[in-house]
Amino acid sequence: MAYRITLPRVSANTNRVTLAEWNAKAGDRVEEGSVVLTIEADGIRQNIEAEASGFLHISVEAQNEVPIGTVAGIIAETKEELRGLEERKAAATPAEAASDVDQGRRLKFTIPLTGTRKAIAEHMLRSLSVSAQLTYMGEFDASELIKLRESLIAQEEALGIRVTYTDLMVAAVAKILREYPLFNASLIDDEIRVWQDINIGVAVNVENGLIVPVVRNADQKSLPELSQAVRTLMTKARERKLTLEDIQGGTFTISNFGALGGGYQFRTIPYYQPWVQQVFKEKSTKKVSIQGLECLAIIAYKQPVSRPDIDAIRGVNSEGVISTLLERDLISVQGRSNAPGRPLLYSVTQEFLRYFGLNSTSDLPRLKELKEILQAHSENYAYREDVPEEMINIPKEKNGDDGEKTASDS
Repeated sequence: MAYRITLPRVSANTNRVTLAEWNAKAGDRVEEGSVVLTIEADGIRQNIEAEASGFLHISVEAQNEVPIGTVAGIIAETKEELRGLEERKAAATPAEAASDVDQGRRLKFTIPLTGTRKAIAEHMLRSLSVSAQLTYMGEFDASELIKLRESLIAQEEALGIRVTYTDLMVAAVAKILREYPLFNASLIDDEIRVWQDINIGVAVNVENGLIVPVVRNADQKSLPELSQAVRTLMTKARERKLTLEDIQGGTFTISNFGALGGGYQFRTIPYYQPWVQQVFKEKSTKKVSIQGLECLAIIAYKQPVSRPDIDAIRGVNSEGVISTLLERDLISVQGRSNAPGRPLLYSVTQEFLRYFGLNSTSDLPRLKELKEILQAHSENYAYREDVPEEMINIPKEKNGDDGEKTASDS
């Protein structure tokens, strides 16, 4: 007697599934209860177990997408039964090979649009008809956010978890959605549904695509609970262990491409490229924060300089500020110091010179001139007499009464 391997429904959002992988080869003997096939739909994977022991006949190869209810394979009770199934499959007419030339373009290989990739494509297309096509971009001073995270990192042992910027953004969005409930809503058919629950989806980059697990009741969780929930979902996503419940019921979604750098990103199809280029013809210049200016001044005059030296001069931790300056290409790593721990050394870049309209660092004001300016505007600037001049460590050379000269380019 033969037992069919019929494909079940995995996701409520689709009537098709992808055969991710067979866990046994055609002709292998499989045992009842063993996993013979893994299927996928909407980024969710599900294992199919053998309902009986026998020999595996594969009807649908892996990486194919087929409707639910399809018989993907058969478990034959005997080898004779298996041979009969294989002979019938071999007699079937093979599909015509696809052309390897398309509009003069030679084909190297194809990648089936299945599983997660296809789900992303379908969701993006569907979003055009069910959501408003609006993009708003803005810049915000995140100095206080950086300080908050630094203080939370210092409390990592007490909190029991290392809080990330993503965790803080989820917490902030949850609070905002509670105060402005109309943002926590969906347009379904002819009505706007405002949701009681605040379930925030957090986009996670996984192999071959993107998936959005959902943090449920985010507004009711403490920051450590929120951080743990986000971390658990991200781990499950990358290990492909998410369940259908993990990705359903979201009311708001956030995404973070900070790891890619480069500021804003705007994507379009090639047809619209010339018009988009006109809109963004001139790249906007982002302002540098006060904290960033402090670090840049120290680096420009003392380069190459390590972060511990910068921290000592500023009196605060400069890790977040330096990370931002590196991302904006205003500073770069120039090696390591010989001091204990061998910290990285930083110098300013050509982008720094371009940003401030300088030809070289020799165009920077002399230290004596800076002191005179600060003293003359002491009511607007906090001038620190307590910073030892030797910490600036600017190479000196005789130049009459003008005082010290600035360092040369690094």
